[in-house]
Amino acid sequence: METRDQYHAIWQKAYDNLNASQKLAVNSIEGPVMAIAGPGTGKTQLLAVRIGKILLETDSAPQNILCLTYTDAGVVAMRNRLLSFIGPEAYNVSIYTFHSFCNSVIKENIGLFTDFRDLEQLSDIEEVDVYRSIIDRFGDDHLLKRYKDPYWEKGRLKSLFNLMKQERWTHQTFVDALEEFKVMCSSAETVPPQFAWGRSDKAANAKKGDPSQTKISTALEKYEKAVAASAHLDDYQAALANRQRYDYQDMILMVIKKFAEVDSLLGKYQERFQYILVDEYQDTNGAQNELLFQLSSFDDSPNLFIVGDDDQSIFRFQGANMSSIVDFKEKYNVKPIVLINNYRSTQQILDSASKLIVNNQDRLVNKYPELVKDLVESRLEKLSNPSRPHLLEYENPTCEEIGIINQIIELHGHGVPYKEMAIIYSKHKYVENIVQYFTQKNIPLNIRRRVDVLKEVEVEKIVMILNFLDIESRKPNVGRDLLFKIMHFDYFNLKALDIAMLSIALKQGREKDIDPDDEKSSKEETYIHWRQAISDPVFLQNAQVRDIEAILAFSRIIEVWLTDLHNFTVQVLLQKILTESRCVDKLFSHPDKTWLLQVVNTFFDFVKDESAKSKAY
Repeated sequence: METRDQYHAIWQKAYDNLNASQKLAVNSIEGPVMAIAGPGTGKTQLLAVRIGKILLETDSAPQNILCLTYTDAGVVAMRNRLLSFIGPEAYNVSIYTFHSFCNSVIKENIGLFTDFRDLEQLSDIEEVDVYRSIIDRFGDDHLLKRYKDPYWEKGRLKSLFNLMKQERWTHQTFVDALEEFKVMCSSAETVPPQFAWGRSDKAANAKKGDPSQTKISTALEKYEKAVAASAHLDDYQAALANRQRYDYQDMILMVIKKFAEVDSLLGKYQERFQYILVDEYQDTNGAQNELLFQLSSFDDSPNLFIVGDDDQSIFRFQGANMSSIVDFKEKYNVKPIVLINNYRSTQQILDSASKLIVNNQDRLVNKYPELVKDLVESRLEKLSNPSRPHLLEYENPTCEEIGIINQIIELHGHGVPYKEMAIIYSKHKYVENIVQYFTQKNIPLNIRRRVDVLKEVEVEKIVMILNFLDIESRKPNVGRDLLFKIMHFDYFNLKALDIAMLSIALKQGREKDIDPDDEKSSKEETYIHWRQAISDPVFLQNAQVRDIEAILAFSRIIEVWLTDLHNFTVQVLLQKILTESRCVDKLFSHPDKTWLLQVVNTFFDFVKDESAKSKAY
């Protein structure tokens, strides 16, 4: 086990290896400090060394340091780096994401959060219900009303409400923004460049710089929809309150509210955390910034260190991201420390990235010309013959896919291992054909993506069975289409030809029994239904079904489940379906059984959790 002196030696070596700008950021431990750190400039190392510096040169204990970052991965990376510098004491430094920090505040002071004590976090399935209930109340003339798909706007509503909570925006914020936009677009002198007249406009006597009515009308329509949608945030919050639920964004808002109402609560954390460090500051939103300024409001010159880079804003739109950095600079009147030494990329890559990012007009360097952010390659081991990034253009997506595949095959043919190649893309759908090709050719690949188990085939089959049972229990004999599909599931070992013969017999019987000239003839009176047919051995024999017993066994299990639906919880019913349908047996014999069993188990856990939350289940 390493001693304190050994840890200090490791920290000292790390400190000695810092460049001049990094040392300046580390040494400036008192008062507000802003570091602008481009990609590959050693932010994690910088923060960890700075925490070590604070512990060495001040009387502060590890418990007096708070480090906030944007992601759980950032928390893990910071903790591991700090462990190598200060040892086990790293576990006493408070390293959180903003949400996990607020969660800890609520748990430590549950007595003050009595109005939130019985609340539970909104689940995905409850979220769908809430948004649907809001949309169901839209009038026929509502701007967000869609008739072909009434819930089309559900995703956009969710994104909007999240953004409103993050930025502390209200409905009036959108109303004011719309009016401001109308004024800006009313004359050529104030119209934003993106809404100026272009070649695609056919307005008579229009010239370059004039407002484009086509573009403005399109933007106005979007603004008006946003205004209409923003008016329903209160409805959303009321729906959560009725269900005793809160969503992910509410956690921060709860703490902000209590900090503003209870001085002793805020004072408790201000006294505890003498030094606050924030990573990825460009990605903080309005609510997170408000929380940070609350924690540091005890002093006009708090020991607050932020590190970020406006050029790396990836979680939110650029202008709002940069506003956090601008607000900090102007609030504390600090001169940023700019880190330009890049230890990751070659100069060719850095220069290419610079040529691209310079087109972004919402950069700090445009607001503060004194800032210089040109990154310089500072790799310890420089490549002797670095390659320059190439831009390849293709006629269409198919040609692009073929081009990528050919390049990978060619590189591998020249001795480059597959594990040293990567395809970076924005959406998984763009590489589906490439993945399929590599799979067929047994080319190894590793895809990192979140999986929606509800869209996995095995889970879709189970959900279809549950849907059929639900529909059939409420209105018998209307779920025949689902029943027809379910009979083809491999769990039941029914022959496709038998199902086809049964379907033909039912159709012929329907056509024969219904007399179009007989006014008293009724489909419901004369038509034998699927559930009746699959339980009738005589009908099955007349339909020339070969394996009659298999279909009768299927009928019996369906009828048992329909009875169980009214006598067991969804959790127990699901367990019976998985075992009695031989679904689990089939999964165990599948070549990809490990993955499939994990998917089904995840779905089962989801149902179990939802059942525990709702008395309706």
